[in-house]
Amino acid sequence: AHRCRSVTGPSRALAATQRRTTLRSAILRRTAALRRTSTDATPKKEKPPSFHSEKGGVVENMKTSATRNAETLPALNDLVGLAGFGLITVQWLMDDVLVLRSFGLASCASMIIFNLCRKPPVMLPVYFNVLFIAVNGYFVARIMDERRDI
Repeated sequence: AHRCRSVTGPSRALAATQRRTTLRSAILRRTAALRRTSTDATPKKEKPPSFHSEKGGVVENMKTSATRNAETLPALNDLVGLAGFGLITVQWLMDDVLVLRSFGLASCASMIIFNLCRKPPVMLPVYFNVLFIAVNGYFVARIMDERRDI
């Protein structure tokens, strides 16, 4: 009987130590979780909406409609992109500057459609192609004005 007491005595002490260790680790986990939630609960400063992310803005509407079109017609979008690159290639074969700039206008318009219909839309090339259309359009109008007098 004495022997049973000595065997159960250390096992009780071991069980008590394990309970204390488990309790400590549970307290530490709960404390860490509370720290995380208290730092997450601090109010974050909201960024003012930019021109590109405003709902209902021109750019947002273009992105939405372009993404919707890209989901329905992916093969057509690839063809438009290939046509744009083809027009860029053909434009460099032209001798007449008016025809060259006209092909430039068509290729830029094609590239705008291609980049808007990608998922997600790539806006930086769209902005530059709009700039190229403005520049080429100005020079096409100027060349046509000069040729009208002849």
